[in-house]
Amino acid sequence: MPHGARGEIFAAEGYAKAAGRVGVCIATSGPGDTNLVTGLADGMMDSIPLVAITGQVPQNAFQRSAPRSPAA
Repeated sequence: MPHGARGEIFAAEGYAKAAGRVGVCIATSGPGDTNLVTGLADGMMDSIPLVAITGQVPQNAFQRSAPRSPAA
């Protein structure tokens, strides 16, 4: 299992090359989808079929009372 979105897209690309099927990965929006760009471009240049799904949870699902770090 890859550590982050950057590794996921390259794992999906490797799967697509080895299996001859579409490679799929999932990432969060923001930094997650930004990290997919290099792998998607690489797959596009090599004509590798890839699907990247990105999204975000609804705003009301965010934890509003997150613990804050102590003042320094």
